[in-house]
Amino acid sequence: MEDAYLVLDKLTKTYPNQPRSAVDNVDIDVAQGEFVSLLGPSGCGKTTTLRMIAGLITPTAGSIRVGGVDITNRQVHKRDMGMVFQSYALFPHMSVGQNVEFGLQMRRVAKSERRRRVAEALDMVHLTHLANRRVSQLSGGQAQRIALARALVIEPTVLLLDEPLSNLDAKLREELRVEIRRIQQETGITTVFVTHDQDEALAMSDRLVVMSEGRVEQVGEPWAVYETPKNRFVADFIGRTNLFDGRVVGREDGVLRLEVEGLGTLSVRARDADRTSVTVMVRPHRVQIEPVHRTVNEMKGRVVQSSYLGDVESVVIDVNGLRVAAERTHSGRPLTAGATVRIGWGDADAYVIPQ
Repeated sequence: MEDAYLVLDKLTKTYPNQPRSAVDNVDIDVAQGEFVSLLGPSGCGKTTTLRMIAGLITPTAGSIRVGGVDITNRQVHKRDMGMVFQSYALFPHMSVGQNVEFGLQMRRVAKSERRRRVAEALDMVHLTHLANRRVSQLSGGQAQRIALARALVIEPTVLLLDEPLSNLDAKLREELRVEIRRIQQETGITTVFVTHDQDEALAMSDRLVVMSEGRVEQVGEPWAVYETPKNRFVADFIGRTNLFDGRVVGREDGVLRLEVEGLGTLSVRARDADRTSVTVMVRPHRVQIEPVHRTVNEMKGRVVQSSYLGDVESVVIDVNGLRVAAERTHSGRPLTAGATVRIGWGDADAYVIPQ
């Protein structure tokens, strides 16, 4: 990326007696003002990567550059980065205002300037009225906002967020992810966000970096990663999906005819026509239940499970022993287990996994 501001170049971290690298030859470019999420399952290397950026872990190999300057071996307090931890890491013996001010004191910022910047940071997170309150009197959401204000008040070059919402309940997580994104866009700060929550990553990010076993699997805009995953791991990890292994039995005008055990012959639009065996992805929201108009790929099945989620109904259907996940906008009584239904999807609703 030509306009990259934060650059990780072949970043690697290995530990003695470990069978594989915790982080393996990772290349990531982040543009100035961009919000990038590192997303993956536990143990994939995302937090280790973030901590190497922060200077809390020393890389085994590779380099880290910010604004063209190599900071790989620079001490933590000289990196000028703000970090928000999962556990908040606030000082319990200090007031809210003192917690936010702490980083400025360590940098020997003048008292009048400290007061101004603390007031601005608290206003940014809408908690000015809590400046004199003890940390022990804060709710989880308030504590996380204060942790964010403390990271931003030093005016860092890069903001690092390590699963900051994972200790909060679902409603509060949703509210705070909107707040964090708002603040990031208002300040224009370059941000790296670590999460295992796909909804968070999809909703907040300019780009996603999907990781597995210490390696980068795919980098791209959220919609592109979701709709066009690079491989089976990404397809399976990002959102709910149906993955069908099929054998190509025909090709015509950009449409593949596939034989899938249990489902019969399916049609899928695909530019890749070089392989005889492929994996096809169909997202549950693409699967129509009792389609109004005839679809190219239609079959009958038996409802195994139906979960009423308010605005949508999540359904699992058995088709000749193969489970197919579907979703429909709720419009009445949920389907009952054992009911026979007709399902279908168009040839453009399926996607052939490249690898």
